[in-house]
Amino acid sequence: MQNFADYYSTMLARQLLKESREQRTDAGNTSDAGQDDADQIAAEHMHEDLLEYAVFYNPGCGHQSGHETKGQSKAFLKRWLSFYQADNTALPQHRNLQRLEQRKRVLNKEHAKTTAPLLATLLICLIIASLLMFGNSLFLLLIPVVLFFLVWLRVYKEVRQSSQRLKNNKKLRQQQAELLEHLSGQVSHINALENVLRLQENYTRTLEGFLRRSLSDFIPALDDWSVRDQLHTGQMQVFVLESPGILQIPDLCRQSPERLTDLGSLVRPGAEIWCAEQPYAELEGLTRIHYVCAAMLLEQGIILCHAYYDWVSDRIHAAGSDYVSWQNLLLPRLFETRFPAENVLSGDLSDELYRTHFGEPVKVFSVAVRNGEQHGCTLPLHQPLRQTLSTNMPGTLLVRHLKRDVVRLHSVLSMRIQQEQAKSRASGARKVADTHSAG
Repeated sequence: MQNFADYYSTMLARQLLKESREQRTDAGNTSDAGQDDADQIAAEHMHEDLLEYAVFYNPGCGHQSGHETKGQSKAFLKRWLSFYQADNTALPQHRNLQRLEQRKRVLNKEHAKTTAPLLATLLICLIIASLLMFGNSLFLLLIPVVLFFLVWLRVYKEVRQSSQRLKNNKKLRQQQAELLEHLSGQVSHINALENVLRLQENYTRTLEGFLRRSLSDFIPALDDWSVRDQLHTGQMQVFVLESPGILQIPDLCRQSPERLTDLGSLVRPGAEIWCAEQPYAELEGLTRIHYVCAAMLLEQGIILCHAYYDWVSDRIHAAGSDYVSWQNLLLPRLFETRFPAENVLSGDLSDELYRTHFGEPVKVFSVAVRNGEQHGCTLPLHQPLRQTLSTNMPGTLLVRHLKRDVVRLHSVLSMRIQQEQAKSRASGARKVADTHSAG
């Protein structure tokens, strides 16, 4: 009987030593992997604020986080959420729970493997104890007890670690499930579009102020009554061309350093700002960053203005204006073209987004000044005019009388410049005739 017990003790000890070594190696690997999972979730996906997650979707730029809204007003946040709709399916907790469930199955198998030697030893010890009970020596009964104790000392650390990993996994699953429920509740309360009329009013008010400042910068003595009279008589005409701001970016490399500095907060980083599409049917085809090119035709010359308008912040960026006499203007150009295969945003956009914004032909309106400066706008070729303005707003003057037809602007400018050139030639001819007659 003693030999029988010693035989099984020796065989069991060898087997346990082998399995213990394997388990220590596996336990170290799985422990590191489990810790990596826990650290990743704790570091990135434990925020209770939905704005921390890249789950806000716009078809023009994909999913974005709400970091841009930090420190902004409630009105800014409401407009921002209109452009970037919260997408519950993009919450990382969905993927985390799936990964943790898979991890739980792996940990259960590892735990069963870790505790198997202990259970096997317990079974064998019970068998040995049963056999030894037929003898008269109580001392022999200590053999299975000592054997079980030795095996327990050998494996208890791995068993404890395995149990702890299962507890950590359960805790993380509970945390992620509760957090998912909390964040999903936030999603259901914020997906409401701002009234498009309010955005149109904001834009109208901002554009009116921009045009008035540009006019007063060059003709400060002109009051509202005089402006209204000139608009009614046709002595003053106001044209505004509007286009997605992103279509102007390929031309930025040819702009002045001052203008590029003004655009620094928008150009890089921030391709997603330029690419964000309008969520409103009334403004379909336009983008969050809106380009405005204005021409105010006066008796002696023209005021050329340009600016970028952000529909979310309700702010003008990189605004500029210039007064040019008719004699210094060259004939305007209006032509169709295509963008090159690459431009300044190629590295920031996926191929699909690049084709979306730059894959279609465009029309370009440009007018040059004799000193070499260029003014103009790149427009979508087939996009109809959108109702961007609230023209009946009280307190508006220039906006009420503006025109937006680029073909008409090209025609009016060409005719006016040709008339001025004809006057200049006629005046030159009279001076030559007067010189000859005086001689």
